[in-house]
Amino acid sequence: MRASMEYLLCGLPVVSTPSIGGRDIFFHPSFARIVEPEPQQIAAAVATLIAEQIPPERIRGYVVPRVRAMRHRFQWLVQTILDEAGAGRIFAPDWKAFLAGNWLRYNTIAALLAEIEALRETGH
Repeated sequence: MRASMEYLLCGLPVVSTPSIGGRDIFFHPSFARIVEPEPQQIAAAVATLIAEQIPPERIRGYVVPRVRAMRHRFQWLVQTILDEAGAGRIFAPDWKAFLAGNWLRYNTIAALLAEIEALRETGH
């Protein structure tokens, strides 16, 4: 998923194989192809996308607003959890520090809340 997002945010089209986990949530048929994991199908999809010469601005124009919306939904969810836990604070200012420290890790909600609190206490 990370590589797909890096490509999309750079305005590059994506060829992917079927997956579970959501990497295709930001795909659109005009710039992304999902094909079977067969070398010939992958090569054909890549050749097609190269030939289409898709403007990077079109890809970014589709993806960036959706990434922002997803980020806002995530921040709202974390804020809801904090509010229900009686934490009495706002999560949005902690977003960049949280993202930098958790980009490639899975966590429980309890561990996430503890890490957010630790970041807050250290002034990050």
